Amino acid sequence: MAYPVPPLIRFMLPAVLASSMVAAEPAARPHLVVDAPPGSRIEGGVGIYPNGFVARYDDLVLLGDALRWDIRREEVWAEGRVVLVRPGIRIHAARLGLHLQDQRGEAWEVEAWIDGPTGRIPVRAKQMRMTRQEVVFEGVETIRRHGGILALGARRLTVRLHETPRPKGEDAERRDAARVVRDIALTGPWFALFDVPVFWLPYLYRDLSFDYPWTRVNFGKSSRLGEFIRFEIGTGLPEVGGWKTRVVGEADYFHDTGTCFGAQLDWRNDTIHCLICPTHS
Repeated sequence: MAYPVPPLIRFMLPAVLASSMVAAEPAARPHLVVDAPPGSRIEGGVGIYPNGFVARYDDLVLLGDALRWDIRREEVWAEGRVVLVRPGIRIHAARLGLHLQDQRGEAWEVEAWIDGPTGRIPVRAKQMRMTRQEVVFEGVETIRRHGGILALGARRLTVRLHETPRPKGEDAERRDAARVVRDIALTGPWFALFDVPVFWLPYLYRDLSFDYPWTRVNFGKSSRLGEFIRFEIGTGLPEVGGWKTRVVGEADYFHDTGTCFGAQLDWRNDTIHCLICPTHS
């Protein structure tokens, strides 16, 4: 039997389940709150919101065209222009399923923005899986950087998160993004320059606790060597014993002298920064 719901009703889990729960839930436990226009209803313990909704649970905000909420299982299924906002990441999707208590979910036809130290990193992917500790994008499609000059894709992009955002006062040199997003790893990345595939790599890693780009492209003119284009690609390595390591490869083309290549190694901890300067050949 269907029951009509008044406009802009706010359903809260304890009120709906009060008659069937054996024990009361802890007071500190978060509850789902849904705002929806007329036409929403409850059928067989499932909340149905066919005309749009805005839902809030803990530090998550979810909105879209339609929502089904299995109240007893604490699971939601959203469809149509779905937007999920969580600290550090904003996700748009065609469809999304989410278990509320575990914050474990999956989405399809995904476009997302990850907070980085120098701005938001855009991601477009076929599928996304998430837990409290990480968000994994599968089938990452083209990410354009440097004004569209460089395109990047990958089989998988993994974003690891701090379970509890670190206080703003901790390590003042780090940007706010590092308080939520711990690091980003790309599996099977490929690169294209002016839409022409140039190379593939098995793995790329970026620790967001200090600021550096994966790639850097520079154009210019030198009075000694003429016009040039410089391309750099760098990857971090997982932290070991408090040391953070980064390896950088560089390819330069100078109009007067031709092509040369170089590399550098950069590693640091909280008090020491070491650098082996680039060498070219």
